[in-house]
Amino acid sequence: MKKITVVGCGWLGWPLAQTLQQKGYSVSGTVRTPDKCAALQAANPQITMWVWDTNDFTQQINSSLLAQTQTLIICYPPTRGAAPTQYAQNLERVLQCAMENGVQEVIFTSSTSVYPDLPQIFTETSDTNGGSAAILEAEKICQLYSKFLKINILRLGGLLAADRNPARYLNPDRMPNGNASVNFVHRQDVIGVILALLEKNIAGQILNVVADLHPLRRDFYAYACPKIGRVCPPFPSDQNLFNRLIVNDLLKEKLAYQFLFPNPLQMLEQ
Repeated sequence: MKKITVVGCGWLGWPLAQTLQQKGYSVSGTVRTPDKCAALQAANPQITMWVWDTNDFTQQINSSLLAQTQTLIICYPPTRGAAPTQYAQNLERVLQCAMENGVQEVIFTSSTSVYPDLPQIFTETSDTNGGSAAILEAEKICQLYSKFLKINILRLGGLLAADRNPARYLNPDRMPNGNASVNFVHRQDVIGVILALLEKNIAGQILNVVADLHPLRRDFYAYACPKIGRVCPPFPSDQNLFNRLIVNDLLKEKLAYQFLFPNPLQMLEQ
């Protein structure tokens, strides 16, 4: 039975860990605090939980955490307000531990924020100058360690589910461009892509994980706001069309994956 360790059992990582365990994998997971560790361990005793604060460089890593782990899935985002280099340093420490403990495969959940905010089509080979500095530095570390580990990078679009509705954070005083395209992906599809990737013997891939369709922001928020009982604020009518499209063609080619939620206008139902 393949052992998988999920580093970062948060909004994405915990449902992922539970799904992996249900699929028959031996699963371990990490969180940053003892209280959360105890809560998740009680919620699913079949998943072995550990405390590993990747921001704490003084913490000694228990060798049992990664013992016999074949696949490491890294599911935690950069810390808000931290220096761009801190995330990469944290990630390098995780990858070093993985290498020292015989881990064979790493899946790193990156972000489409590596692409600059420009009105064009972005594939995995597009220029990333001007994207998120923290994520770009982290991807460089992954590329460096790909000499020693089988590493695949998943660039996730904006994450959605019924319990993650971006309309909650819509500021009517600072409305985004309503004529801009969205690049979202449902949590269940991220989990589905990871499951598909685990079944393939591929390495060194960078894959955009975004839904097939890209409605305009004004249409998405007209759908999202009523879900939380909010009236959608009016978008300025003089905004230009801004098609920043991140495409998933390579993902579907490599994994033959069909999205459960191809349309963001259906993503907040579950």
